[in-house]
Amino acid sequence: MPYKDSTKQKAAVKLWAQENPQKMRGYTKKYEMEHPEVRRARSRRNYLKDPAAAIERSNKWAREHPEETKAREKTEAYRRTDVLYTYNLTAEEHDDILESQHWKCAFPNCGEAVTLRSPIDHDHQCCSRKGSCGNCIRGILCRWHNIALGFFEKLDIESALSYIGGKQ
Repeated sequence: MPYKDSTKQKAAVKLWAQENPQKMRGYTKKYEMEHPEVRRARSRRNYLKDPAAAIERSNKWAREHPEETKAREKTEAYRRTDVLYTYNLTAEEHDDILESQHWKCAFPNCGEAVTLRSPIDHDHQCCSRKGSCGNCIRGILCRWHNIALGFFEKLDIESALSYIGGKQ
């Protein structure tokens, strides 16, 4: 019978979940497999709440699942090779860029951390081929600044700045 009061329904569901943790874990896992964005959001919330604990959980999982970890590392190695080929960089050059930026986004006053998987920013007008010649690389950006610069490259910057300036 459906509950007329949503707080009573929530309490009943919470009680059932406490009494049936295995079933609840199964339902949660199935739901998160069907909705990866929910899993990513939960993971992000947990990380922001306690980064050290989230990193420890990740390391623990890696220790408990060595075969899956090896497979992921192999995939990462292939991805890095592909990225470096696309942008005409060696692994050392890529690492040097990251080190020179102190593993932070190259966009001024950002400070967001970047990783080996972060987008490599380059001048799209320099090279005719997909990717980069290696000489036009401006830096490594966080995801949000990479997206923003993508939009700015398609816009008339002067008009955008005059629009923003006129609205203040």
